[in-house]
Amino acid sequence: MSLVPVHIEALGEPYVRLWEQFSEFPTREEVFERIRIFKPRSLANLDCKGRGPAGRQVFAGKICYPRDQVVVWFASLAGPPKSRKRITPGPTALDSASSKAGRNRYGLDHGAYTKRH
Repeated sequence: MSLVPVHIEALGEPYVRLWEQFSEFPTREEVFERIRIFKPRSLANLDCKGRGPAGRQVFAGKICYPRDQVVVWFASLAGPPKSRKRITPGPTALDSASSKAGRNRYGLDHGAYTKRH
């Protein structure tokens, strides 16, 4: 058993146990086996976007990561959710003008489409 780095200990006991389970350089498949959130292909897509674990390396044709970086990356996913500004559609100028003038949203009178007998 190797010594756990200080920055991994600072994350807490669950992350220390996760760190201990990984090999020195886990592959995408091993990351999926341990974490079970991102499949290897999804992890590849995150890598392409720059949102995967840091320190990606190639060993024997397989993509691997330093286990410290995988645990730090996984811990960063558990951070507080980012707030999203909710956009609610408000009344447009055309809507307010048409309701005042007795016109529909296309600017036509209500009687413009009525069938005359």
